Amino acid sequence: MFYSTTRYLLNNMNFITTLLLKKYKPKLIVVFGAYGRDESRRAIHAVLAAHTTVYSASAGSFTKEFRNYTGGLATGLKALFKKSAFPHVIVVDSSTDNKEYKKLREILGIDLAIVMPLGDIPSFSDLFSGPGPLAREILKEIRAARRAILCGDDESLVDIAAELIRKPIMFGFDEANDIRIESANPELLIKRRAHGRTHVKVDHDGNFIPFSIPSSFGKRNIYAAGAALGVSVPYDINFISAAQDLQKYTSPANAFHLSSGIKSTALITVTKNVTPYAAREAIELIGRFRETGSIARSVLVLSDIILDKEGETEGLHRYLGELAAHNADVLILIGERVIFSEEEAQKHGMSAENIFRFHDVGDAALKTQEILERMDGVLILGSESIDLKKIIDEIRVR
Repeated sequence: MFYSTTRYLLNNMNFITTLLLKKYKPKLIVVFGAYGRDESRRAIHAVLAAHTTVYSASAGSFTKEFRNYTGGLATGLKALFKKSAFPHVIVVDSSTDNKEYKKLREILGIDLAIVMPLGDIPSFSDLFSGPGPLAREILKEIRAARRAILCGDDESLVDIAAELIRKPIMFGFDEANDIRIESANPELLIKRRAHGRTHVKVDHDGNFIPFSIPSSFGKRNIYAAGAALGVSVPYDINFISAAQDLQKYTSPANAFHLSSGIKSTALITVTKNVTPYAAREAIELIGRFRETGSIARSVLVLSDIILDKEGETEGLHRYLGELAAHNADVLILIGERVIFSEEEAQKHGMSAENIFRFHDVGDAALKTQEILERMDGVLILGSESIDLKKIIDEIRVR
């Protein structure tokens, strides 16, 4: 009886959610792409929330989360018959084949489609460039949208833009972009806690606007900021105001996000959708902070990185081992594939005394905690499936 009642209420809530969407007709913004999709949605929310009522979620969890947002069955029913506060804009990030996204598109249509890069920018190699079939699927969705914003650094998306009747807004580092990212410089400072940001300067219509993204590094967060600034144009938000609104942006905790570690250390986490270029970028970032004196030592915690093309695993891990030798003082390895990283790090001059390899994440977490010293910078890098959260929990200040 309990389960049948629960199922009845959930089914009715899905029906009520549909009715509410049809009644209030919020504008739908959809973020596509393979690199920085979640980050972009969050950045767009930060900009729009300062100027209108906005709700955002990943498409896969939209219905469940939106039920909570609307306040349950009784509140939802009341909102159907009485004017209620309801978001003017809904932002979701989605794949092109997600069922919940398709339902939203059917009800609301797409007011604005945003496409993040389809692969590493720049590519680690030709093997990791954006896939053609994905580009064609996204093109179909863009054509159904009223307007579009695309990352102009991705050649696949430049080709898509050329096929559109209505010219999209393009953003990125390339000079041909409408919103051009002229520079992006990371800054890190450790006192009792870690403080950091990326200082960004963009060129829009010949005007250079500086702003900063707090506690976030890496190209995916910079692209997210570029996409969010792009949204300000069709939604008539002052561009400078939009740049200031990005101060409220918070990157996902596992995507080039900065947090404070124990013993007055800095912790950078990169464990979400790790691509070959993102891995290289992260290791070079921690090396850069060491060179500038922002940290005393660089500690790299590297786990196996799982790729779709398993045949390239050895080459990637060897390459990351070489990078570690040039950018890290201490290397803590977890997994089986990282044996290639260990071999390559030693080959390029890293002392075996500074390399520790484990099969168990818990053992690696204890070792990381043990060796940390004041002013160290720690990079935790690897695939989500390795469950690196144990290490993060061990050394992060809450």
